[in-house]
Amino acid sequence: MNQMPQAIKHLQEAMRNDPDNKTYRTEIKKWRALEAQKEAGNAAFKAGNLQEAITEWTACLEVDPSNRPFNAKLYANRGTAYSKLRRHQEAVDDCTRAIDLDPMYLKAYNRRAESLRCLDGEPNEMKVHLQGALRDYEKAMELDSEENQRDYKTKMRTVQTEIKRVGRKDFYKILGVSKDATDDEIKKAYKKGALRLHPDRMANKPEAEREAATAKFKELNEANEVLLDREKRQLYDSGVEPEDLDNPHAGRSHGGGMGGMDHDDLMRMFMHQQAGMGGMGGSPFGRGGGGGGFHFG
Repeated sequence: MNQMPQAIKHLQEAMRNDPDNKTYRTEIKKWRALEAQKEAGNAAFKAGNLQEAITEWTACLEVDPSNRPFNAKLYANRGTAYSKLRRHQEAVDDCTRAIDLDPMYLKAYNRRAESLRCLDGEPNEMKVHLQGALRDYEKAMELDSEENQRDYKTKMRTVQTEIKRVGRKDFYKILGVSKDATDDEIKKAYKKGALRLHPDRMANKPEAEREAATAKFKELNEANEVLLDREKRQLYDSGVEPEDLDNPHAGRSHGGGMGGMDHDDLMRMFMHQQAGMGGMGGSPFGRGGGGGGFHFG
């Protein structure tokens, strides 16, 4: 998008050389309209006026449907605004449009993956959403730099855990909130559910209904306790089972072991160490061999 002023400048130079060319004049007018509309959307987004930003970018998309690179960025930006409004299906749809226009668009793959993880639905639908998020992270990993690879691996392990959890106890579903819910949203959802299921309100209900409400009330309290505890929520999101959240050793295996490195990281380091030894003898894990020791950390 930053190339737009330069494009307008080139068109103006072309028009000076050929002042009677109406095509140049039309193109300059169109590009100026695009620039103004885009900047209005950017300003609204930065000010936190997300719906206004969406409106401006939507209008901008109508100016030149044939401009694929420009429109891909507009769709991705609008998708980001939708995601901040928790309108995740619309965010997914816009990121898909951006990727259709630019299959190498890293930001769109990451944004779509995050929103796919927040979509709700029946167990089979949720699995489809999460499998899509996993594919997006895999693609983003291909496109991104080496320094970000470990972060993608962590995200992919988390999504694989979420897939396994589908259909099992889900604290977010128990409270009726999305996975990116804020503390205030969790507190509000808990209060609403607690008022509905509180034992005092069930006193005159049939025994079976009271027992069911008591069980749900217990789950509601458990979900609220975990999701409002930052450390426990992080562990739960990383794949630690609810019954293990108070275990001081829980979650250590989710970092990949050996200081957070997984098998691929270790193998790369090992191969690099082997190459650095130049074929000389000695163990890569010892002090001899002329290539230096192999150290973790």
